[in-house]
Order: sequence, then structure tokens, then C-alpha cells
Amino acid sequence: MGQLFNRISRFVKSEVDDYEVTSAKYADYYDDELKRIIDELEKEKTFKDKSSYKTKGNSTQKDENKVFTLDEAYSILGIKSSATNEEIKSAYKQKMKEYHPDRVADLGIELKQLAEQKTQQINNAYVMIKKLRGFN
Repeated sequence: MGQLFNRISRFVKSEVDDYEVTSAKYADYYDDELKRIIDELEKEKTFKDKSSYKTKGNSTQKDENKVFTLDEAYSILGIKSSATNEEIKSAYKQKMKEYHPDRVADLGIELKQLAEQKTQQINNAYVMIKKLRGFN
């Protein structure tokens, strides 16, 4: 009876250890992924803060509707200009999943606003490319 108990005990312990290792691995992955997204959003905010003001005479105006080039639009979606329409759609969907404001909604208003800005930028890039290529 003691041997059976020891075998069951070792089996349960190994399953628990496997679960803890797997959970920790996934937790680390999601933590790293979230940190990467936050860092990129912070960089985007810093870039926007530096580039979103125009000086006219003595006044400073915020440039809310920054227009970017076609090359920048492809860059925002993370694709080359030679990408197919399907690749463009796929890249757009992937970026929207990655930067959607709902993913960071519980991390504070500032990060949610950054995610909204990035999402708007992704949408604008996608619309620009769609209009140029004439696809839906």
C-alpha cells in the first residue's frame, strides 16, 4: 500500500510541477509581450509629442491630423509595398489585435489613450493603402 501511495504522490507532484513551470512560462511570455506593447506605445507617444506641434509665429498648434506618406503607411502596418492585398488585410488585423485599446483598458487612461492613437494611426494607414489599391 505504501508503494502505491508513493507512486501516486510522485505522479501528482510531477503534474503540479509541470503545471507550475508551464504557467510561469506563459505568464512570463504575456508579461514580456505586454511590456513590449507598452514600450512601443510609450515611444509612439514620445515621437508624437515631439512631432505634433507646429510653430507659427509666436503660437504653437497641435497637429492632430498628421498626414503620412505611403511608405510610412506600409511601415505602420509592418509590411512591404510589394505585399498582396491579402497580406495587407492580414497585417492590419494583426496590428489591430495587438494595439486595440481594450487590451490595455485596465492599465490606466494614459496607456488606453496611447493605444487609441496607435489604433487610429493603423486605421489611417490601412484606409490610405486601400484607397490607393482600390480594394475592400
